[in-house]
Amino acid sequence: MLLSIIIPTYNRLELLVECLRRLIPEVQQFPASGYEIIVTDDSPNILSRSHIEKFYQFVKWVPGPQKGPAANRNNGATYAKGEWLIFFDDDCLPASNIIQAYENAVSIHPGVTVFEGRISADRERRSLIEESPVNERGGYLWSCNFMISRSIFFDQLNGFDSNFPY
Repeated sequence: MLLSIIIPTYNRLELLVECLRRLIPEVQQFPASGYEIIVTDDSPNILSRSHIEKFYQFVKWVPGPQKGPAANRNNGATYAKGEWLIFFDDDCLPASNIIQAYENAVSIHPGVTVFEGRISADRERRSLIEESPVNERGGYLWSCNFMISRSIFFDQLNGFDSNFPY
């Protein structure tokens, strides 16, 4: 089973790099052949592309449509080859067992087509303009950490609603 990880980004190279560092096979202790990573970049520059090509050759960088986060997520998903799509935001700090946990969830819960990941803040909020979704016990399905069956995503949902530009 191939898992496709889609990471939308926009002018946040530092955050993206930290996310990618946590997804390399040596950190994940998951076979590299079991997953792919697609970074879909809405940035008007190619800083992320240059960095990925130099330091993260196992990651596929693709230009985003520059129509907002929903369209950017959909864009990344169109490049995915896996039967399962995992969405992480570029500022997520994935745990070292996250890919294995998602694969295990499929085995343990056959027939389930959507899985949500745990989300917790890595520090206290520093200002009122910061927002961090929290999903300690489930039930929220934030778009920054979840996995969905490819067929459900494309055939039934038709992806994220790109009418939401923010």
